[in-house]
Amino acid sequence: LLKLLRLYRLRRMIQALYRKHPKSEFFITAVELVLTMGTVAHWMCCLWYLQGGEQEGWIINAGMKDPDGNLIIPNDGYGWAYSAWIS
Repeated sequence: LLKLLRLYRLRRMIQALYRKHPKSEFFITAVELVLTMGTVAHWMCCLWYLQGGEQEGWIINAGMKDPDGNLIIPNDGYGWAYSAWIS
């Protein structure tokens, strides 16, 4: 929960960039939009992966975990990428 306070600090940094570089407003807004979309997509993937990890969820059906809950895939990055592709 305390890490969410970093988002507030990031927002203040972006506002400072607007004041310091007023001619770059379009670029700063574009970067802010991409970061926001990436953050929301990351949260959606995490929730989708969490939901799929339950008994007989999509992670077991996709063959990434056995029914006991042990990972079959070599690393967890594949699971995150697969959940990003599905969501």
